[in-house]
Amino acid sequence: MMMNNDFNRQFLTLVDEWGKHLDNTLLPELHELYRGQQMAVKSLEDIFQKKGVLREDPYRHETRIVDVEPVPGDSVPDSEKKDALSVRLSVYELTLDYINNYYQFNTGFINIDRIKKLSVFNKAFDWHNISGSGTSYNTKILADLVRDIKGGSDLVAAGMVSEAIVRLDRGMNRINWLLKNLTEYHKENYKALIRRELIPFLENSGLLEGHSAEELPDIFKQNFRKCIKDQPFYTELVNEVVNESFSSNADNYQFQVLEKIRSNVKLEGSKKIQAVDLRGLIVDCVRMLGSISPQLEALIKKMEDNRLLIENSRTGFWDKFRKFMKKLFNIKDKPVEIEIEIVDPVTHGVKRETVDYFGFLEEIKKRARLYSALALKGSPAYQKFTQSSEDQIYKFATENIDQSQEALKKLDGLDLYFKKAAPYDVKDKIKGFKFEIGTIKNTLLKANQKRGEYTSYIEEQKQMEKLGIKDY
Repeated sequence: MMMNNDFNRQFLTLVDEWGKHLDNTLLPELHELYRGQQMAVKSLEDIFQKKGVLREDPYRHETRIVDVEPVPGDSVPDSEKKDALSVRLSVYELTLDYINNYYQFNTGFINIDRIKKLSVFNKAFDWHNISGSGTSYNTKILADLVRDIKGGSDLVAAGMVSEAIVRLDRGMNRINWLLKNLTEYHKENYKALIRRELIPFLENSGLLEGHSAEELPDIFKQNFRKCIKDQPFYTELVNEVVNESFSSNADNYQFQVLEKIRSNVKLEGSKKIQAVDLRGLIVDCVRMLGSISPQLEALIKKMEDNRLLIENSRTGFWDKFRKFMKKLFNIKDKPVEIEIEIVDPVTHGVKRETVDYFGFLEEIKKRARLYSALALKGSPAYQKFTQSSEDQIYKFATENIDQSQEALKKLDGLDLYFKKAAPYDVKDKIKGFKFEIGTIKNTLLKANQKRGEYTSYIEEQKQMEKLGIKDY
């Protein structure tokens, strides 16, 4: 019983090409992806600590990572959840640091055992289900913190959290695909070792003669250690070798395995990123801003209604006389400065800020007019906007999201001010801002998520170019 030498040559050549492709292209990409994961996790830790929802891991400087181990995922009492998460996120990030600095990203170092450890470690957090539907305990605790940040008024922090999670999810998807590809390679490379070392020994010794295909796995096992010292005996893979070379259906098995390896060498390795209209993505982000114009218009009316209501309720004879004289001689109103309180929804800290009421009102009016024009595709403002460069549109989106967020903080403060400042007899006539503020906040959050997607795709493109992968 002899092996098909033509198939054997093709098989060994293709496995060798696959290994080179992994070493030269895919494993450097894997290294970049793990670096990206570490940066994104560090970003999350920094945001949580700055917002006061997590403290720094008190054991961080004492923790020594010497191998890739699973991150603890057992439940703890509710009072200890945040402390447990701070430690587990820290261990996760430190392990990523260990992987990035001590792992060799080649097929010789990242063997099956290390792939198994990485695969278990990767499941510490389910980045795809941070919304709260994740089943792992760590993911559920993390989801609570993410909701706190996203539910607050700090849209920059909310956007950064959303962007980090998008990057972690997409990065982990690719990492897991690469590890799966590497696992498949190691299986075929093990079979290549059998073909290079064990089968020639058995043929030269005449040990294959007079045996059926069904008997060969036992022959392979009996003689395995005579040729291969440092590898375990994998029955399943040995059976595949026997089927591919000695079974009655060998031709079919050979065709299937060669096609599988070819598909991985061609590749899938430079697996194309799904085509994304990046310009369309950032334009959509700005158009979302256009949809908040009606809420801004409603807020402008409520602000003025509330101001006049309070002002008129306090007007005596001399106030009316001064108003009459100002109107008669066209005297402009002096700036009205209002001291407002801005409450951080996460830390509940309060800071005071003085607002030039009429200046702020004019800012909101201008913003409402601009966003209203951008919402109309046929308007000159929209036409001019769409002719801008992609970088200019991105800059406009970023600036306006940030500015709108700051305006929302002041509107929250004014809402509180009007309710406190109104005399008792008109308190029930004061119009609150909560509905409009909530609607704008949700729209800004969605716009910021679009912006985060855009920056993630841009970063991914840069990574691919850095790795020399142009066809994506």
